[in-house]
Amino acid sequence: MTTVTEIAPDVYRISAYASQFKLQFNHFLVKDKEPLLFHAGMKGMFPSVREAVARIIDLATIRRIGFSHFESDECGSLNEWLQVAPLAQPLCTVVAALQPKTLAIMHGSSFAGDGGNAIRNLASVMKEVLGKE
Repeated sequence: MTTVTEIAPDVYRISAYASQFKLQFNHFLVKDKEPLLFHAGMKGMFPSVREAVARIIDLATIRRIGFSHFESDECGSLNEWLQVAPLAQPLCTVVAALQPKTLAIMHGSSFAGDGGNAIRNLASVMKEVLGKE
């Protein structure tokens, strides 16, 4: 099952649930003059995610396809996206958060609020749990 939720003006979360993993995979679309799809996603989910994105924009207008790191759940369907959006450029880089008001979470719900504070609190908890400075 794939659902589409507008989480901010012209920013959409496309959620695909993988029952075999009991895990939600989120993809994000920024509807703009040069649209961005963040997280190409797994190759097996491409048909349902493509259909969901096509309900929002013409796929050929996608200009950027970004992902945070190289794993099959992040960029496994990149070649399929480049076939339907031939003018798109793939992007993968370090992303820094300054004072976000919305956090787009890969495997869960999106967060709205003081995102900078939420990230700092998460970093503190991770250091405590992992025992790292």
